[in-house]
Amino acid sequence: MRWQKVARIGVAVIGIGTAVVLFVKTRDRKPNPRTIVDSAADPAATIQSRQGTQIRYKGGDKQLTLEYGSVKQYPDGRTGWTAFHLVMADGTDLKGDAAETNGKAATTEMPNDVNLTGHVSLRTPEGVQVQADTLHYVDATGRADIPGKTSFVRGRMSGTGT
Repeated sequence: MRWQKVARIGVAVIGIGTAVVLFVKTRDRKPNPRTIVDSAADPAATIQSRQGTQIRYKGGDKQLTLEYGSVKQYPDGRTGWTAFHLVMADGTDLKGDAAETNGKAATTEMPNDVNLTGHVSLRTPEGVQVQADTLHYVDATGRADIPGKTSFVRGRMSGTGT
């Protein structure tokens, strides 16, 4: 077989291959179906989003990881989350069905005032586990108030209270 015949076959294969690729890439495609939003937008919210994760760093060090089901921010500085789950760099783990923050703390980007509601769970690196219906934390005082029924466990010690 002479080289010209091999060259002709090679050019034909390349030409047919190019035609197939052009056909596949330029044909009409079905449009993607629109995603149906299952909840109405809040007209008062300036920002609204569905499920997500935020990871915050400071100076290259991971400070916290926040996972949520949805988030809404309002013009007055409030932010509300559903399915709230916060894990701090020291291992502190905080969960709640819903959370709302108000304002920013004076020296950090962290919120000044945090309210958690619905199946609140707090676990510290020291091994303390607290379960409650609500939790209110104020950064200025560094204090968390847990009104209502509360249960706690640390090692072999446990208890409940109001």
